[in-house]
Amino acid sequence: MKISNEAKQIAREINSIVTNEDLQFLVGKIHDVRKEIAREIKWHLNVGDRVIVTSRTKKEEGTIKKVNRTRAVVLINGQGWNVPFSMISLPEVA
Repeated sequence: MKISNEAKQIAREINSIVTNEDLQFLVGKIHDVRKEIAREIKWHLNVGDRVIVTSRTKKEEGTIKKVNRTRAVVLINGQGWNVPFSMISLPEVA
């Protein structure tokens, strides 16, 4: 996974935070941004699209079988998985 220089700079700034309230504020903002990214991904997904599902330990390619309200059913190696949009990305087009 590539980490941008901007994200590295933000991580250094986070290390200087000393109050729990400030950290809670940042956690809330991160949660909001993740939701927005997931919403944006949802509008670009269609049945039959090839996607990449990123879990904690690996990335796997699959095909969208169904798009639900908050998750999509993705076929990976012939098995359907109910995957949140935040774990789905579209492959890079070269």
